[in-house]
Amino acid sequence: ERLRLSAVVMISAAWAGLVLLPLVYWIWRPTGLMAIEGVMDWAGALMHVATGAGALALAIVTGNRHSYGRVPMPPYHLGLAVFGALIMLVGWIGFNESGAVVRESPGSGAVNTMVAAAGGLFMWSVIESINRGITSTLGMVSGALSGAIACSAAAGWISPFAAVLFGFFGGGAGYFGAVTLRRFHTRDDSLDIFGIHAIPATIGLVMTGLIVGATPAVAMIQFAAAIAVGLYAFFIVLLIASLLKWLGRLRVNYDEEDAGLDIVSHGETVHPPQSTL
Repeated sequence: ERLRLSAVVMISAAWAGLVLLPLVYWIWRPTGLMAIEGVMDWAGALMHVATGAGALALAIVTGNRHSYGRVPMPPYHLGLAVFGALIMLVGWIGFNESGAVVRESPGSGAVNTMVAAAGGLFMWSVIESINRGITSTLGMVSGALSGAIACSAAAGWISPFAAVLFGFFGGGAGYFGAVTLRRFHTRDDSLDIFGIHAIPATIGLVMTGLIVGATPAVAMIQFAAAIAVGLYAFFIVLLIASLLKWLGRLRVNYDEEDAGLDIVSHGETVHPPQSTL
């Protein structure tokens, strides 16, 4: 909502080359640094950690939206938010299940992902109803994503019962990151990527060490891997965003932000044109 389109393209390209590809090599190649250390990650929980940490760095360098913290800024369209979350869940279900097929795992990645999403939805709803007295649709969607993200660390190694536990803890972690933690900082992570991706994924990695690895030592390795990946992604994005900011290519000006990037960057809007009789 405040980045130049060219900045998005350049950051995405740099992210793919400097963060995504090295992590894939370190995590899943048998000779990779983290694979050698025994890090367990079924379907990319460490990628969620990297994404959340990178988003936090980008939010710090870019700065907050104008009037952030002074006026309400709910999602632009709740229906589109739900639709987008469903697309993400479908993608994770397929990705987690394809990993089960390739590895001939006895666990069903698809079933466990759906069960964990349901557990996350339930837990977020319970916490929200206790704290706010309501259960919102946006909260349920956020909880479902948090639960699925937590489960991605172990989707094909666990039973559906264990997946429920991953969902419960993931949903609680997501609420803490996206709602509770935001009360103590002023960073404008407008999509709550750090809160809903990085924190539940870290919890899922630690739970994988405890449940699949079955020892606290493995859980500590998992936690150390999450911290290392998060710091690496954070500083890479911090450097890239700082360079773009120094070049004046990171953020749009106030008038462009106020008009909306759909108009400024793409010349179109989701609203139908007004017609007169």
